[in-house]
Amino acid sequence: ETVQIKHDDNTLYVYYNGELIRSHPISLKRFNYLRDDMEEIVRSDLYKNRDDRVIDDYVDRNLKMFDEME
Repeated sequence: ETVQIKHDDNTLYVYYNGELIRSHPISLKRFNYLRDDMEEIVRSDLYKNRDDRVIDDYVDRNLKMFDEME
């Protein structure tokens, strides 16, 4: 789908058909994932049959690695 992107100094806004569907804080991190987004991606595919603890560990471990990247 085609979306429209707008931003201000602190936030990126994503619109679809003129409706705001998501916003993300802008940061200086190389990978700017929100935990909820990564968890949803992991649950929908890679770890769809795993329990919550396994998914939480996976997400936490990977977000920590992302934060350490320059």
